[in-house]
Amino acid sequence: MRNENSDMKKKPKKENRFLDTLTTIRQQIDSFERSTTYRKLAELILIESEERYRTLFEAANDAILLTQGDQIVDCNPKTLEVFGCTKAQVMKEYPGKFSPEYQPDGKLSNAMAEEKMNLALEGSPQFFEWKHCRYDGIHFDAEVSLNRVELSGKTFLQAIVRDVTKRKQAEEELRGERQKLQTLLEQAPFGMLLVNNIGDYTYMNPRFRELFGYTLNDTPNGKTWLRKAYPDPSYRGTVIAAWKEEIKKKSRNKKIPKTFTVTSKDGKTKIANFKVVHLEKGGYLVSCEDITDLKRLEDELLKAQKLESIGILAGGIAHDFNNILAVVMGNISLARTHINYEGTASDRLLEAEKACLRAKDLTQQLLTFSRGGEPIKKTIELKSILQEAVNIAVAGSGIECQFFIADRLFPIAADEREIRQVLGNILSNAREAMPSGGSLKILVENVTANPKDELPLLERDYVRISAEDTGPGIPKNQLQRIFDPYYTTKPLGIQKGMGLGLAICYSIIKKHDGFIDVESTVNEGTKLSIYLPSATNGKSSFLSEIVT
Repeated sequence: MRNENSDMKKKPKKENRFLDTLTTIRQQIDSFERSTTYRKLAELILIESEERYRTLFEAANDAILLTQGDQIVDCNPKTLEVFGCTKAQVMKEYPGKFSPEYQPDGKLSNAMAEEKMNLALEGSPQFFEWKHCRYDGIHFDAEVSLNRVELSGKTFLQAIVRDVTKRKQAEEELRGERQKLQTLLEQAPFGMLLVNNIGDYTYMNPRFRELFGYTLNDTPNGKTWLRKAYPDPSYRGTVIAAWKEEIKKKSRNKKIPKTFTVTSKDGKTKIANFKVVHLEKGGYLVSCEDITDLKRLEDELLKAQKLESIGILAGGIAHDFNNILAVVMGNISLARTHINYEGTASDRLLEAEKACLRAKDLTQQLLTFSRGGEPIKKTIELKSILQEAVNIAVAGSGIECQFFIADRLFPIAADEREIRQVLGNILSNAREAMPSGGSLKILVENVTANPKDELPLLERDYVRISAEDTGPGIPKNQLQRIFDPYYTTKPLGIQKGMGLGLAICYSIIKKHDGFIDVESTVNEGTKLSIYLPSATNGKSSFLSEIVT
């Protein structure tokens, strides 16, 4: 208890000594501030500060003006250069002479200037863009900074004006170039894609999105793109290997395009040429062009040229073969007359005669396939011809047939015998594809071709005849060859499997300025469509114009 009282007595004494010390220090400071030495030191500091300000003021690369109230107090040499005038002219006519009546936003220059000057004098620095005038009236763009400054105990408003006309012009030119580049990218007739160094897609132009249906959200990087655009793992591996090899070639010489089959977002496949360019600042520019139509046209041209070459050869052989058959058949008939059409020998000769007749039918097919003989066209009743051909083809086959024939079909001018032959071959193929029965759907309708159909047809009216079966389908690797002469997936023989049926159909339809298109899915069936031009439109098909 005694110790606690002793501590309490000591504590006030320590606090009193500390306060006395602070009081003494304060008295010494007050005495120094009142002294002549302090005043001289403060004056020297102020003079040095003002001299330093004057040096910066004179050497500044921006126009600097000092105002006090409504008067210009001073301006630096750069002011005279920026405004193209003398100091007397600035002192007399600033700021009214050196600003247009209105600023670009439509506000009065005087009102805006007064508002910003008042805010700066209140202690709120102002920085803004301004439209100024030279003394000769030429406008220029400027950046203005307004600040309140204290000099020699007086308050001034300091205005710093920077001429940014050249910078604005450069920015406008850059903006124009960017706009041109943006327009080029947005309206380019081919797809463009920017890829950074880690494989992320940073830009995708509208044509790229239009071609494949994918957006940056769908395919934000190369890994996602590869998985969606090339769903087959084996083909994807081939594409990846080709890209890796291409990326290794950092040379900016002419690149050979890589051709890939891309699966679009809607599931359709498109053939596209891709080029990749390594950018100097890192990343890659990928461009792509849809060549699906071009490849289709190339295939059709190649097919037409092949058919033409083989047709000429086949026609020549058929004529010679017919002459030989005529001799053989004549001698067989004479031989049978000598034996009175009786006995084993006569039976053998009869079989030989039948074989000759079948061979004659084959030569007739070859002649039809060859270039010789243009179709004799006349207006035909397509509906009755088609129904008759279907009834003959499916008789006794157990195939269920459905007809969907539109009313008021466009009139067709065609060689009836050749059209019957085409329908017979196509329907016969459909029947052979379903030996155990199935379903055959016949659809006939009017259509108008347009570029979106991706078919080598002119924009005109056609009648489309479609036959869709439920057979085993045709693999993709065989689909492009089914119109090749002598190509067949069926057993070889005299009556079927010669591989001429669809080749003859193709040749006939081409001569009618039409087209045959085939779609097939394995284990689902095949759809074959014939396009015959309307007799009311005299134009020829695009493919025929090129070939001929």
